[in-house]
Amino acid sequence: MMEHKKAMVGTALLTGLLVAVISLLLNLPREAHALRGMKAPEVTSSDWINSEPTTMSDLRGKVVLVEFWTFGCFNCRNVEPLVKGWHQHYADQGLVVIGIHSPEFAFEKDVEAVRQYVKEHDIRYPVAIDNDFINWNRFGNRYWPAMYLIDKHGVIRYVRIGEGGYSQTERVIQPCSRKPHNPGCRSPRIRGWSGTMSGGRRQPGATPSWSVPLDKRGVRQDASLGGHFRMGHRGCMR
Repeated sequence: MMEHKKAMVGTALLTGLLVAVISLLLNLPREAHALRGMKAPEVTSSDWINSEPTTMSDLRGKVVLVEFWTFGCFNCRNVEPLVKGWHQHYADQGLVVIGIHSPEFAFEKDVEAVRQYVKEHDIRYPVAIDNDFINWNRFGNRYWPAMYLIDKHGVIRYVRIGEGGYSQTERVIQPCSRKPHNPGCRSPRIRGWSGTMSGGRRQPGATPSWSVPLDKRGVRQDASLGGHFRMGHRGCMR
């Protein structure tokens, strides 16, 4: 009888623990994801690495990826190569990466140690020191690492907590960072065309494709067509 009671108590404790863990896991990101669609808080710091002091107001019109990290965090180190790659690949398309270094342990509060880490790991984007957790609290953040993608209007559009989801994160970054004009963009495709195109040859029944010349501002130059044809929309993608 005693053994049976012990088994029942053990089972009840284990069940309660599992329920608590599952509940915790399900609710962990909820607070951070609630920021989506809201205006991003200001980012401030008395110490910046790789940059002069920068504010969100200064970055209006650009896409900003804010990452909360700390150099002693193993998970942050796993994410680091991806963040550096996005900075390198999308910076010329308008993406600005800001790393906010919020220390988990006392030794990570050493600003010179952070500077040394940034130098040794070739981190080239701006890093804001957040030893007093002002930015951490403004974002209501609770996690390392955590990423917040902010659009050109200063609105948080995407939140990623922890490792993984790299392809999904990049898919969100790409259209947000895309420039409005692409010099290599082709014109709409013409189907079932029979006639002439200025500067071209008559090709009855052909399905031609060509590039309309653009000036330095990305504005289309004049082009003319003659004959009968059907227009099919062709999107301009980077």
